[in-house]
Amino acid sequence: MARSYFQKLKLLILYRILFIHSDESHPLTMAQMISLLNQYGISAERKSVYDDIETLRLYGADIISNRGKYYMASRLFELPELKLLVDVVQSSKVLSTRKSELLIKKIQSLCSVHEAKQLQRNVRTYHAKKGLNEEIYYTIDSIHTALQNEKKLSFQYYEWFLPETGPCIPQKHLRHNGKVYEVSPIELIWDRDHYYLVGCEKDDPQRKHFRIDKMVSTSVLEEPVLLEAGGRAFDAPAYTKEVFGMFSGTHEYVTIQMPNRLIGVAVDRFGESIKPERVDADHFKITVHVQVSPQFYGWIFGLDGDVRVLAPAHVREQIAQRAKKWNLS
Repeated sequence: MARSYFQKLKLLILYRILFIHSDESHPLTMAQMISLLNQYGISAERKSVYDDIETLRLYGADIISNRGKYYMASRLFELPELKLLVDVVQSSKVLSTRKSELLIKKIQSLCSVHEAKQLQRNVRTYHAKKGLNEEIYYTIDSIHTALQNEKKLSFQYYEWFLPETGPCIPQKHLRHNGKVYEVSPIELIWDRDHYYLVGCEKDDPQRKHFRIDKMVSTSVLEEPVLLEAGGRAFDAPAYTKEVFGMFSGTHEYVTIQMPNRLIGVAVDRFGESIKPERVDADHFKITVHVQVSPQFYGWIFGLDGDVRVLAPAHVREQIAQRAKKWNLS
């Protein structure tokens, strides 16, 4: 483009330069600002830059000058707030690795390039727990649209299975031969790193919850929600406590043996990166990092008598004691 075109954008580009390249620890001299403007094809003299800075200040930009250097002192988000947002994105099992990285890049654009480097820490820490469903952004958007307009949702739902032969790798397929669910949405719930849709299926007023990362081909229908769904009377905290429950406990690596038919339960609980090993034709074992708590024991007992903890020994002993106490042995 012609140089004169960029001259018209001088004020905006100066604001961008200060936003991107400066902060309290990295102020810019007048010479540096003029040099950066030149990189955009903009010629500038000191006096005109001084005037532009004053104009930006009048507009509301918090530009501080100290000993001939200038920097953007405040932005919409403070650096600790951005770090918190990045931590949430990194640790979320709902977001895929690719979506997480894209979202983090957008968060980094809200601060200077120097501060953005501090937001790169531990980016790979949580990759093993990441989901793979790239549709989840659009699924969540559809759910919010349906909730706002009190319309039903349609979607398909997948589940996990373990092949009878070949590599012992969890596979997924659509539940009930690709059944299309029609649900009156009530609420979105976040619990233990997972996002759930609570709603009522067509012709069934019983409330159910669906993992959002397992929903695909989600669409908002024109049909209004069921009145008996009772969304307005829904108590989300009480429902979460009743359905999911939360208990504290120690974190340990535990080896669990399970029947092949429960591979979906294992993936839902521990993530898609688990590495099952065949024990025999009907069973597999996995070693996972868990919170050994009353909830974990209840999860073991509630699945099937064929589920066994193989190691460590002290966890096996605790389970045996609880089974005896609860008359489950």
